[in-house]
Amino acid sequence: MMLPKILRPSASLDEAQLQSGLKWLTVQGTVAMGLDAITSGGFLAAYAIALGANNMQIGILAALPFLMQPLQLPAIILIERLGMRKAMSLVTFAAIQLLWVPIALIPFWLDVPSPGAMALLLGFIALRSLITAPLNAAWNGWLKDLVPQKIMGQYFARRLVFASVVGIGLSIGAGVFADIWQRSHAGPQGASLGYAIPILVGALTLGIMTPLALLGMPEPAMVAPPGGRRSLVKALASPMRDPNYRVLIRFRFLWALALNLAVPFFAVYMLNEIGLSVSMVMALTAVSQASNILFLPIWGKMVDRLGAKGILVVCCSLYVLVVLGWIFTTQPDKYLLTIPLLVLLHIMAGVATAGINVADGTLAFKLAPRGEGTAYLAAASLAVNFGAALGPLLGGQFADFFANRHFTINLNYSSADSSFGFSPLDLTGFDFLFGVAFILGVLTLSQLNKVKEEGETSKDMVMHELLASSHHTRPMSTVPGNSMLASFPLSHIRYPLPGLDVAVGVAAYEVSQAAHAATVAATRSARTTVLLVHGLENVLQKAAREGGHLSVQAVELAKAASHGAGRAGHQQRADIRHVADASTEAVLRSLARADEFSEELVHAVAFGFVHGVAEAGGHPGDATRAVIEAARKAAVKAGADQNGSVLSAARASVEAARAIQSEKCIEQVRTALWSDPVSRQWLLNSEGRTGGGPA
Repeated sequence: MMLPKILRPSASLDEAQLQSGLKWLTVQGTVAMGLDAITSGGFLAAYAIALGANNMQIGILAALPFLMQPLQLPAIILIERLGMRKAMSLVTFAAIQLLWVPIALIPFWLDVPSPGAMALLLGFIALRSLITAPLNAAWNGWLKDLVPQKIMGQYFARRLVFASVVGIGLSIGAGVFADIWQRSHAGPQGASLGYAIPILVGALTLGIMTPLALLGMPEPAMVAPPGGRRSLVKALASPMRDPNYRVLIRFRFLWALALNLAVPFFAVYMLNEIGLSVSMVMALTAVSQASNILFLPIWGKMVDRLGAKGILVVCCSLYVLVVLGWIFTTQPDKYLLTIPLLVLLHIMAGVATAGINVADGTLAFKLAPRGEGTAYLAAASLAVNFGAALGPLLGGQFADFFANRHFTINLNYSSADSSFGFSPLDLTGFDFLFGVAFILGVLTLSQLNKVKEEGETSKDMVMHELLASSHHTRPMSTVPGNSMLASFPLSHIRYPLPGLDVAVGVAAYEVSQAAHAATVAATRSARTTVLLVHGLENVLQKAAREGGHLSVQAVELAKAASHGAGRAGHQQRADIRHVADASTEAVLRSLARADEFSEELVHAVAFGFVHGVAEAGGHPGDATRAVIEAARKAAVKAGADQNGSVLSAARASVEAARAIQSEKCIEQVRTALWSDPVSRQWLLNSEGRTGGGPA
């Protein structure tokens, strides 16, 4: 078949063609995912409810896009023989995006809510899913050949950032429009148009732009699979004969099943059970997307440096914890902590989803052999689709089954003249569904651990890198030095729940950002010390209430906070001694017990402060002198051992210098320590020398 030149595959791509193609791929992702923000998730669920959907129909609606995916199978052979992935993608993308037009017109044609309206919605979604199946087979193979493997993580993360920014604006705007429209239009018919109009406008703008963006993307010519042409059975047998890829396929199926038991019903739960408005639901979605944007560049860089599997393990663990957290958003009704907990869960879900979106696809791409990408990726995609189709169908049945069931644990205390009682656990309706999804998610993580990736790193290494990211570090090597590993003991913590260690790491990142921002703001005025103390103290007191006083979490937060303060203090050219005093005082006051002085926290503060100043380009020797003096003052104020406090700061300063991996930095710290009698003696003892200056 003779195709127009713009649709023909290219035997080779030069650098200019590649960069142009990647830019157009970013445009395509931005407009396509912008439309997706108002045609999926909470907004589509709310539209379906307005048309008359029940729990089971919500489950079917969520499952339909995945039920049709077996139609990828015949498309695999067609694509391998014709190689026209761009042409196929262009036609199918145009069809599925424009199908939103008749979907949006349903309330203009039929009375709502009504069984006919809901049946028509399900019919159009089924047709759309039917067309999407061959698109996925062509699209995934095209992207694998177009995007260079060495930058996959960072590129897809950057693409998702642009798309998420657009998605935030559109989702909030659509939600606000729906609420305003419903307040001014009485009756279910008029109210349903509040959802239909944004979908219609999006389809006629973003929907048309999506296939147009594909025209600018070149298609590399396909590499013939080993052995030449083959049958459908042989093509599908290849990934199943690969033991490593077979484990990945099994994990993807179970993970999609566990996730989709619960996730499609989050919006329904907030709308019907908690009673939130559509705009509030979309605002929470925007919160999740904002945290997604913040962490996409972090996960993207880490995927390229550390491999995709480690990041996937970390982020899946965190998302499992998020699913569990939904159980406690009602007890059993909306209560004081419902909204704060929903905000926290959406933040953590955004962090986890960012890593999953980048790492999951990258891992599937990397493990697919060259020349067999279409078959391998189709098998991986089918595994996800089967799980994602079965999940909401089972979820809808579970939700209806548990709707009138209740489980409560009551704790009561009574005396002669008073009584007290509360319920630490109160499950009803959707709570059971979230609990089942949590348990299945925990069991599924064991499958992911069996997947092998070349150059993979452990979950503990990923957590160390996450904490390093919280310190705004320079680019690090794939395998950080032993000194850095010793500096961040997060891997030695044994948490009672999966994902809790990741939540602590994320908290450390956020505290570092807050400390950095607080210090920058403070050092712009003459009240540097006072503002810094209050800024850090407010952040750390809140963290202490969550993590305990002298827990390992507190030590990690102390490092993160003092690092941010040291870095910002140098950048704003503040007096380094004042910043060190303020950091030490704020951390010890917030995280140490009121009746004890903690040398462990002094060590954490000193390490973070010296590390932060050095990485910001400051003089580590000056930072060492400042933190030694601050440690001595803090000990005097607390009536504690001054020498012990100074020695803790001295040891930490040397460890921080070694973590920078710079001989010059180490020498500057040693020179600074030599000027203090206590730390000088410690240097002599530790090095077995009897006199003289620093080596």
